Amino acid sequence: MWNQKNNMTQEEKAQQYGNLLNQHTRIGNQISEIKGQDIELNKQQLAKIQELQNQQILVMNTINRLLS
Repeated sequence: MWNQKNNMTQEEKAQQYGNLLNQHTRIGNQISEIKGQDIELNKQQLAKIQELQNQQILVMNTINRLLS
């Protein structure tokens, strides 16, 4: 990924940045949907939220590497 990042044009970086932000937003929407299902979340729902939050962290880490 490091060499790929260095060889990307600004346009390619912008496109990837936009895609990653969209992915982050979609994951956030999934989290909101789960939270909106019930007042009290069960263990399965909480585990899914944690999994999705971990995915968001990975996306943000990728964005940070892209911009650095």
